[in-house]
Amino acid sequence: MSLDIKELLKAVAEDNRNAYNKFYDLFYMDVFRFCFSYLQNSEACKEIVSEVFFSVWKYRHRLPEVANISVYLYVMTRNRVLNYLRTQSPFNLVSLDEVSVFYETSDSSSSPSNDIESKELNELLTSIVNGLPDKMRMIFMMVRVNGLKYKEVAEIMGIKESTVRVQMKAAANKIYSQIKLLYPDILR
Repeated sequence: MSLDIKELLKAVAEDNRNAYNKFYDLFYMDVFRFCFSYLQNSEACKEIVSEVFFSVWKYRHRLPEVANISVYLYVMTRNRVLNYLRTQSPFNLVSLDEVSVFYETSDSSSSPSNDIESKELNELLTSIVNGLPDKMRMIFMMVRVNGLKYKEVAEIMGIKESTVRVQMKAAANKIYSQIKLLYPDILR
């Protein structure tokens, strides 16, 4: 963590509202995007993110002890998202609209049929990812959508980095094998 962030956290811990506003501005969008990647619901995300930042202010005296503020915020957000999903939604479904999919066909020119195929593939991917076990889906989304490193995901989820690697490999294998059934020319 950079010296500037440590100083900012120290100032927030000392009840400096201007420092808290800077902290909020600095981290709000990251926390919101992280939340949105799971819920795909702006209103729910606004509520959850507000709760996260309220908790930060409420427990501000602990901030100087935090080793990695991003992981701290992601863990708080993840826990609130899981609570929300348990109480509000019978399904924990996510969309892959933000996940880039790279595949090659024999003809790479853009045409209506290629556009339709691309849309169908994205819908298939969304369906496959939504069918992954909860833990595997969450790991996959953190790595692919949020761009987190395996080590960061391991910290956030309280698991070993090797578990993250195994889960990502298993997710990739499941996704590839299901797509390969319908798109035999897809490259891995």
